[in-house]
Amino acid sequence: MSKKEEFKQNELYMDAVPINFYETFPCKIQCDANYFPNLNYEFGRVGVLGDGSCFFHSSSMCLFPEYYSFSNVERKYFVLRLRERLGDMFTPEEHDLLHSQTKYPFKKREYQSLKKAWPQLSSWADESMIRFFSKKFKVNILFINFNTKNASFYCGVHGDESIDTKNLENSVWFTLPTFMIAWINGSHFEPICMKDTEHNVYRFLFDPLHKNDKIRTMNRKIIKAIQEKYSCECLQN
Repeated sequence: MSKKEEFKQNELYMDAVPINFYETFPCKIQCDANYFPNLNYEFGRVGVLGDGSCFFHSSSMCLFPEYYSFSNVERKYFVLRLRERLGDMFTPEEHDLLHSQTKYPFKKREYQSLKKAWPQLSSWADESMIRFFSKKFKVNILFINFNTKNASFYCGVHGDESIDTKNLENSVWFTLPTFMIAWINGSHFEPICMKDTEHNVYRFLFDPLHKNDKIRTMNRKIIKAIQEKYSCECLQN
């Protein structure tokens, strides 16, 4: 399949990046040249399949290094199996816990409709799925809304503790890995990464407890900058 044909799969999403391509963040949005002013790193986003499972494709690119080397067919199969496994774990009890054990209430969806949606590639991830994913993989997931002029963080959907910023060193920010996802035109997700020119890699996952001292220090610096900007935008009221 040519790159042009791959891009056509995403043409529903006007500002989507072609599959596997990298585009400097914040791309076409009018905002500060450096999205995180306290950092000298370049951030960008990478195009993923727009088959209805773009959240899972984006998250897989962030969490599973092998995903990037897969063909599009292999990626679809990988995400399908991922959705099926998560769906098997999504019991009525887990569904209730998402709502009874959260500081940040959200609309409760009917259980059977969610259960049916989990193994369907074409079914978009809703807040229940995103929170469940965050809980099961023990990650802090944040979204940046590209519909806003300055590409603001989307404050309404997040891992359950992600806006708890008191006592930062002991908060979720420095105990769980963090990754970010771009929300494009209200219809598509893409993973956000940092361009590590020193090691010639793109870093999608920022683990504050990384075993490598240098990478851990870098990750904590990035997380702190993310937390400061997130707090400014989401905790101002």
